Amino acid sequence: MNNDIKVSTREAAVRDQARDLARRTGDMAVYAYYMKSVGWQKIMVFASFAALAVFTNSFSRMSQSTQEDLDTLLIIIRGVAKLVG
Repeated sequence: MNNDIKVSTREAAVRDQARDLARRTGDMAVYAYYMKSVGWQKIMVFASFAALAVFTNSFSRMSQSTQEDLDTLLIIIRGVAKLVG
């Protein structure tokens, strides 16, 4: 009886090791699991809104930096014009 328990325990351990080796690991497996459980539509809506937020944030910064760059360029041109003329 005791010997049967040891054999079944070993078999279970070997089975667990085989499952562990067959298990998918890594970031992509985790992301795929979450995407599958949440649903592709919800993920696409989230990704769309995230992209929109990044675009609007970047666009406002680009317009501010462009205006600052133009002001700096105008100051340089005026300074050079005063030196030359």
